[in-house]
Parts: sequence; structure tokens; C-alpha cells
Amino acid sequence: MAKFILFTHCFSGLPLALRLKEEGHKVLVAVIEPEMAEEEYFPPESREEKKKEKEFRKEMGLIGNGMIEKMWAKDVMKALRKRSKKDIYIIFDQIYGFKYGEELRELGYKVFGGTKKGYDLEINRDKAKEYFQEWEGIYIPEKREFEGDQIDEAIEFLREQEGKLFVFKSDNPLVSVQVAEHSNEEIINKMENEREEIEKYPFLLEEKIEGYEFAVELWLNDLGEPFFFNVDFEEKRKYPECDIQVGCSYDIVFALPLDCVFFEKTFKPNLERIKEDRWQIIDMQCIYEPVNQRIYYLESCGSRFAFNALYTFLETLTIPVGEFFQKVLDNQFKEDISGLFDGVGVSLRIFNDESKRGNLIEISEKVKPHFWIWGAYKKKGKLLTCEDESIGVLTAKGENPFGAFYKIKKMFKEIYCSSKWARMDFLDDVNEEGVLFRYNFFEEQGWYERLTRD
Repeated sequence: MAKFILFTHCFSGLPLALRLKEEGHKVLVAVIEPEMAEEEYFPPESREEKKKEKEFRKEMGLIGNGMIEKMWAKDVMKALRKRSKKDIYIIFDQIYGFKYGEELRELGYKVFGGTKKGYDLEINRDKAKEYFQEWEGIYIPEKREFEGDQIDEAIEFLREQEGKLFVFKSDNPLVSVQVAEHSNEEIINKMENEREEIEKYPFLLEEKIEGYEFAVELWLNDLGEPFFFNVDFEEKRKYPECDIQVGCSYDIVFALPLDCVFFEKTFKPNLERIKEDRWQIIDMQCIYEPVNQRIYYLESCGSRFAFNALYTFLETLTIPVGEFFQKVLDNQFKEDISGLFDGVGVSLRIFNDESKRGNLIEISEKVKPHFWIWGAYKKKGKLLTCEDESIGVLTAKGENPFGAFYKIKKMFKEIYCSSKWARMDFLDDVNEEGVLFRYNFFEEQGWYERLTRD
């Protein structure tokens, strides 16, 4: 039995913590406070902002109750500054709270994630773009970031473009993505018509690249040696008729050997740079443009897991999850471990669609090993929903994603909750942006096969 501490900002790490506990390990969840989550903290000033933060703290105080031991991260840190470093495994599931992660490393703890570089890479698109522009074999679409009050500047920029179409993405979750299909005027019309909502948050204009989107993720040990590589095809929209992106509705994930084409084209030419920068995990969202056979970088995250991909590839893991993370943190993996994974994994995010607290969740015994509980708590032995929208992630594996998705469809019926909802069109999603279409395209290209060498 090992001791794990999982640092999380909004309980996206709860499913992993619960699985480690189920395997018999001692697990503590350290909940990162708002004032320690970001690099800069600005105390709420308005009544609305204060109410929002108070509600966030209340929700974080509820999730996981009756299910897992948890404490505020600042209190966990007080204890960690005084005790032995050798027998604790520490995991940061997101980029937030990296100050804690950096301090714990200096204290000598075994830490996965929680780095400033990883935070910067995801939070600052301009820094990320500059970083990847120096990589060999990776192309960068033109990107421009704007503050909410710079709509007129953005419109002027779009009207100056010749021969380039763009994609509009807002940080406002209520504003959908807009792709310029024929003219950038389509985006301009959206900005003018939805000005009131758009000006509340920063937004991004990104050059449109015609191709197939996918994500690649690489894990490295403390010596900078790569040992695990996976590919992820995601559907990020919660609703099929809406372009608002809310994480990942469903996905396809599989481990690949380190001599596969994906790795050869993305990370291998840049391994020395990656080793110098001391990465543990790096996730890159890309577009493959088939005409010129180019890979374009879209966005990235460092020092954190890609969700739902984490739980999807753990579904295909052939050893216990706790043993896997112990070996990662003990630096025991020094070469390709793709053999520890079997088949293709798929996932389905299940939502508490009414976002109501206290709705009963019941899961059949058959399904429990495949369901990663997220936004829930227990009261008097009953599993209940929180106000958080995500109930959990349902995973399955098969020889191919079609068989795995059929398993998902059957298991979904074995989860009972009056407010549960999920996108169930994964088997019908065969357009060029759909996960199955993209999977088939890359399979036909032979990208799953090992490279042959003389």
C-alpha cells in the first residue's frame, strides 16, 4: 500500500483519487484554494465576484464528501513541510497551484506535474506559440489574441487578411466557436451581433487549416527519457448542434510505440529540447494537413493530464493504476511501455444536465470498474450529484473503437440518475470532424504501424 496526495483545483482529479483508494492505497486530496491556483490572484471586489468565489469554495467543500479524505492544500502543505519525503507520491492533476508543486520538489518530494513552465505553456498562448515555433517539423498557424474590448481592432485585422480564413474562439463559455467557411465576414458578423457577450472575455483568432485534428501526449521520466506515448481523438462539444466547447464529450485513445509515425513526426526531432526543459508530460493538439503532409500545432498543455484521455487510456492499462503511478514517480520506466496497454479505449462524459444538487446516482456493479466518478458526494451511504455539471467519465476498450463504443452504449443504461445526460451520437458521428472518421483516416494512412527500417 502506497501513500498518494493528489492536488486538484476543481476536483477533476477525484476519479483518479477514488481509483487509487479502491486499490487499497492511502489517498488524500489536497484542494487548491483560488488564491493559490493562478500565478496572480486578484481578490474579488464586486458583490457578484465575492458571491461566485464563496459558491466555488462551498462546492469544493462538498465534492467528494463521504468518499475520500480531503483537506485544503495550504493545510496539507503545513504538514508536508515537517515530515519525511520518501514514502509519499504527489500528483498534480492540472496546471493550477504550481507554486505548491515547485516548493514540494525543492523539499525533495516525488512530484508529478505542478510546474510553472507547464502553467505558462497552457495559460499564455503567445508564450506557447513562441516555444513551439522553435521546434523542428511543426508548423504554426497564425494566431492573434484580443481582449474583450478590442473587437473593433479584431475586425480591422480580419479585413486586412488576404487569402487566409480564420477561426474565432472566445473564453466566454456562452459564446460558440465560429469558423469562416467562405469569408472572414462570417466572423465579423458574429462579433458585431454578439458584441455584448464577447466583450466580457478575451478571444482568439486563429488561421484556419484544412485537415484532421488530433492530440498527442508524451510522458518522460526525470532523466528526460520518453517512455509512454498516446494519441487522442476528441469531441469537445457538449451538444451536437452547438459549437460551445466544454472539455471532451467523448474520445478515442490508444497507446503507440515510440517508433510510430506520430512520434517520429512530432516529438522525436525535438527530444533534446524537451529533455533540456525537463518535461514530465506534454500534450499537443494538432491538425494534420494531408495535401502537404504537414502537422500544425494548435495548442498545448504541460505538467497536467489531458481529460478525458487520462481515464480513457487507464481503461486499457494492464497493471493496477497505483502500480503504474508508483513506477512513474519512482522513475522505474526508462523505455517504451506501450506493451502495458491493450486495445483502443473510448470514453463518454456524463453530465448532471440540470446542474442540481442531491439527485441520486446508482451504478450497477458490472459498470462500476468502468465509471470514474467526478462531481459527486455521499450522504448516508447514497451517492448524490453536486451542482457541478460532470457526474463522471464512462470508459471501455476493444480491438477497435466501434466495439468499445457499443460497450459504452450498453453500460450507459446501467447508470441511473434523473439528471444524467451525455452525447450518444458517437457511432453516427462520421463527418470529417468526427472522432471515428478521423480514426479511420489515420488508420488508412498506415500511421498506426511501426516504421520499417533497413
